[in-house]
Amino acid sequence: WVKTIIPMHYLAFIVSAAISGLGASLMLCPMEALRIRLVAEPEYARLGWVQGGYQMVKREGYSSFTKSILPMIYKQVPY
Repeated sequence: WVKTIIPMHYLAFIVSAAISGLGASLMLCPMEALRIRLVAEPEYARLGWVQGGYQMVKREGYSSFTKSILPMIYKQVPY
């Protein structure tokens, strides 16, 4: 019944776009969290990317990189 509503190649494009958006969100979320921290907090800006990342892990744990994963996925997947 799906073939009559949506042609299969359109369905394949939609599914592949959703998967690629999800993958991009998962890959970019840690870097985006660190980038925002570098811009918002001067002490992290002085440290730079690598040392700032170490400082985030030291203070808040690895979960600090993935706090914003759901909003990022909700924003990215529809595109």
